[in-house]
Amino acid sequence: AKLMLCYLLVDDFKNAQFVWARIPPAEKEKVDYLDKIWTMAKHTHNRNRSEFYTATKGNFPAEVKTMVEALREHVHEKMISYVAKAYQSIKPKKCADLLGVTEQKVLKIADSKNWKVEDNIIYPEKVLKAEDEEPPMLPEIDHLSSFMMQFEANQLGE
Repeated sequence: AKLMLCYLLVDDFKNAQFVWARIPPAEKEKVDYLDKIWTMAKHTHNRNRSEFYTATKGNFPAEVKTMVEALREHVHEKMISYVAKAYQSIKPKKCADLLGVTEQKVLKIADSKNWKVEDNIIYPEKVLKAEDEEPPMLPEIDHLSSFMMQFEANQLGE
């Protein structure tokens, strides 16, 4: 589950899909939150934002809860950036659906981003983003990557 979430945090759906395929069916049935994480992955890939945000609100064990929250925040920030790039104007309801928040929260976000709001229409400002900005990292990613490399090396050695 953690490795799949790590791939999703760096927008790598294909590798998350490979992780899902490698999980034995018995393990998928035994660990109920694996299916929830895979559902979140499919929603991000299919751009079903409202379903993604709903899926992240489920109960998750402490071992993955932080990563699920980080993924939700990552998608949220990415969507704010997309809204700023793609829309010259947008209604608060549409923006709220894209960002997974209430209309009141959208207006607060618009204010914090210095977006103009007139006559119930938000006018996002495009933000220039540094090209070399690194994706969000969690301390577990490095550890999990090392573990998976060892695991796969051991599997090849058998």
